[in-house]
Amino acid sequence: MIELLFRGEVLLFGLLVAALIASLSVHEFGHAYVAKLNGDRTAEYAGRLTLNPVRHIDPMGLAMVVLVGFGYARPVPVDPRNFRSPQADLWVAAAGPAGNLLLAVTTWNLFLLLRAAGVDLFFSEGPVTFFVLLARVNLLLMLFNLIPLGPLDGHYILPHLLPPRRRRLPPLQRALRLLRAARADPAQLRRRAGVLPAHVAGRHPAALPHLRPGSLKRPQW
Repeated sequence: MIELLFRGEVLLFGLLVAALIASLSVHEFGHAYVAKLNGDRTAEYAGRLTLNPVRHIDPMGLAMVVLVGFGYARPVPVDPRNFRSPQADLWVAAAGPAGNLLLAVTTWNLFLLLRAAGVDLFFSEGPVTFFVLLARVNLLLMLFNLIPLGPLDGHYILPHLLPPRRRRLPPLQRALRLLRAARADPAQLRRRAGVLPAHVAGRHPAALPHLRPGSLKRPQW
């Protein structure tokens, strides 16, 4: 990502950083908000029930994104003992990726609506590039965090898609068995899918996949 600066793409670099910060803030806020809805106010007491990026962005994690294209945000503290529902950890884990999807869909449709209304600002290079990056970053962040490996959100979602007898398997082993079953017999996998009791959800940090500078191009309109 820092190679954008070396190539003189200062505007693209700045807009990408802004899109990343906004996306990570919404992701972490989603975890904190849904945790409160399910009875756990740990994140609220820690000052994380906000969209303020200062509360969510980890300086080292953001620096890693800039330097090596891979980083993270500050994890949201969660205490599963306060949950009121056996499925609360599922909803808390899914809230981050869902927030990214909602942000991508909402802002992109708003962008298209304003362009259709003839607002000149949304035909200029800066806004066009930002909204395209914002949609792409959010969708990428959503998909990456759904990978069922700790500490990604998919690690906490996967157990709820497995039959009860699989709940005591280590998370990685559960993921590998699920993938093998899907490859061998997808129909059988769907028949065996079930919902599990709550488990210790822990914390839900948002992670970023590797961003290759070569893949960041200005959109063509």
